[in-house]
Amino acid sequence: MAALVFLASFLVTPLAHAQADTTAASGPELAAQRDALSGELLAKAHERAGVAARALLGTAADTMNPDELDAQLADRVPGFAGWIHREDGISVLRMARTADRTSTSASERSAGVAAITRAMESAFVVTPALWDSRQLLTYKDRAFSLATVKGVIATAINRETNRVEVTYNQDLTAEAIEALAEQLVSAGIPKAAIVLQPGEMSMALATIGASVRAQPLPLAAGAQINFSTRRGNFVCSVGVPATRAGVRGFVTASHCSERVYSVTAGTTMRAPNGTFIGRETSDPRGFSCSLPDTLGCREGDALFVSGAPANVVNFGRVLITDNNGLIVRSTIPVRGSLSYPTVGQTVSKTGRTTGTRSGRVARVCVNALVGDNSGGSYGALCSVEVNSSTFAAGGDSGSSI
Repeated sequence: MAALVFLASFLVTPLAHAQADTTAASGPELAAQRDALSGELLAKAHERAGVAARALLGTAADTMNPDELDAQLADRVPGFAGWIHREDGISVLRMARTADRTSTSASERSAGVAAITRAMESAFVVTPALWDSRQLLTYKDRAFSLATVKGVIATAINRETNRVEVTYNQDLTAEAIEALAEQLVSAGIPKAAIVLQPGEMSMALATIGASVRAQPLPLAAGAQINFSTRRGNFVCSVGVPATRAGVRGFVTASHCSERVYSVTAGTTMRAPNGTFIGRETSDPRGFSCSLPDTLGCREGDALFVSGAPANVVNFGRVLITDNNGLIVRSTIPVRGSLSYPTVGQTVSKTGRTTGTRSGRVARVCVNALVGDNSGGSYGALCSVEVNSSTFAAGGDSGSSI
C-alpha cells in the first residue's frame, strides 16, 4: 500500500439525540450506526471547509495538498492555523496571533474571514494557536530536511496541538536524541513548536512467494499482480485501471518494480496465471529535497503500467471481499477524487493480502523516509496514516484508498 499505516486511537462521540427504541439493533449495529452518522457529519464539515477554501483561493484549492492549502489560507487570512473537524459536525478553527507577513490588506483579511463564516454556516468555533499554518509548514519542511535512516524519519503537522510532530528512529540513544533536538533548534525551529516521538522506519515491501489469489482476467482494482526483480519474485496489487495520455493501463506502487522512482528496468507485470498485463512505462524520478543518499522525494509512490491489450484490466471496478477475507463477493464502481482524506474520515482499500479493510485516517500529509528493501531509501511526501495495524500488509502495495 502506498499510504503509510500506523496505529492510533480515536474516541467516538456519543449521539446526542439517539432514538430510545434500540431493541432491534445489536451492539455492533449501533456502533455501525454511530460510525455512519459521525462519518456523514465529518464529511459535511470537510465539504464546508472546502467551500471556504475555494471562495478564497479559487479552484486551485482543490488540487493542493492539505498543508499547502492551509499555508495559502494563512497568507490570505493571517493567523489561520488550520481546521479540526469534530465527529459532531462542528469545526474548530485555530487562529494564531501572528504578524502580517504578506501584503494582504485589512479589507482582504476581513473578506477572508467573512468568506469562512459564510461557508461554514456558523458551524464552527475559534480557538487560539501559537503558530499559523505557513509557519508550521516551514518548520515541518526544515525538520524533514534532516531525515536520515538513523535520525528523523517522518514529520507531520498536528493541527489540534498546533505543533510539528517529528518522528525519529526508535533505535537512537538518549544522547543522539538530545543532539537531534539541538539540530532542530539550530535549523530555526522553536523548541516549543516540536513534539519529538520515536517510531519505526516504514519499509516499502511487496510480498515474495506463490500467489494465494488467482483472479481471472480482466483484473480489477485490488487484484494480485506478479513481477520479478534481481532480488526475487514478488506480488503487489492493482491500484486502479487508468488512462494516461490516451494510453490505457493501471496504477500500482512505485516500489512494486526493480527500482523506486525510475523506469530504467521497465519491470514486466503479469497476472497470477502468468498472462502478460503490461510493463512499467511511467515512474518519474524523485526531485531533490535536501535528503542526502536517497532516491529523492515525490508526493506519490506510484507508477503506471501499460502495453497489454485493453481487456486485461476491468476499468471502473474495485473488488470487494468478504469480511476480513479474500473471497471476492462483489465489485463497486471507481469514483475518483482530487481531494485528500481528512483526519477522522473512514477509508477503505482492497489488496491481495488482506482483502477489503477499513480504517480511520489518523494523520494527513506526513513526510516520511521510506526504506526500499534493497538498502536504499526515498522520501514519500504528504502520505496518509490510517489508525489500524491490520489495514494493509506486504503484497497490498499499490492498492488505492
